[in-house]
Order: sequence, then C-alpha cells, then structure tokens
Amino acid sequence: MFFWYIFHRQPLRKYIRWKRLLIQVVYQIIALLVINFQGGSLLKNYTRDHATKVKNTMIFNTFVVCQISIEFGVRKTGIVDHPLKWITANSVFLGIVGIILVIQFIIIEFLGKAFFIVRLNRKEWQFSLTVGIVELLFALLIFVKYMMQRNHH
Repeated sequence: MFFWYIFHRQPLRKYIRWKRLLIQVVYQIIALLVINFQGGSLLKNYTRDHATKVKNTMIFNTFVVCQISIEFGVRKTGIVDHPLKWITANSVFLGIVGIILVIQFIIIEFLGKAFFIVRLNRKEWQFSLTVGIVELLFALLIFVKYMMQRNHH
C-alpha cells in the first residue's frame, strides 16, 4: 500500500527516481546476501576463521561502495545530455565521495582490529568495487531507458 501511494501520487520523474533507487537497493541486498551465504565458497584458500573475517570485511566494504553508487544514482538528471559534466559538476560531492573512499581504505587496511575486520587483497578489493560499479551501471541503464522513452513521446 505504501509503495502504491508513493508511485501513484508523484510526478513521473519522481517515480523513475524511486524505481531506480528501489532497484539499486534490491541489487545491493541480493549482492550482500550472496557474499554472506556463498562467500565461504569463494574464500577456500583461507582457514575457516579467517575466511569468515574476510567475508565480513567484504560485506562491509561492498556495502560502503554500494552506498556511494546510490549517492551517484540519486543525483539530479543530466547524465544523458552531458555525462562528463554530470560526474564532475559538483566538486564538493566528488570531494565527499573521495574522502569516504579514502577513509574506507584506511579503515580496512590499517584500523582493522578496531573494527573487527581484516585487510583485503587486490582481488577482494576488485570484487567489492565491481559490485558497486555494476549497481551504478544498472541505475544508469534504467535512467537512460527512461530518457529515451520520454524523448520518443
């Protein structure tokens, strides 16, 4: 009932934004559940205890990267008309994203004991970043599809 109210009481542009956000959230939940329940099989080279710690660290890291993707996904329109300007237009936003990524790196690589996490190797970092980038690409794909449909009408 709640989603019906949101979707049917909003202008179409806001509906598309909600739809993008909902798809990103569902993707993120699925990705994190896959890491949680299948992560052990991906980390067979580690001892069971260390594999659990690496899996939990990957969940934490992937969650943060996915949140950054959501931040990009909910930004105002402009990606179709001027994609480079859309990415670089707000230096404060880019600065905040950069700070979040640097702090995330510092936490995982140097402050692990304080947060009960372990260092990730290169492949584990790549996996986390890839999951977040794919989420952003899904959101952009939905947005571009909407813009193309809108321009045809």
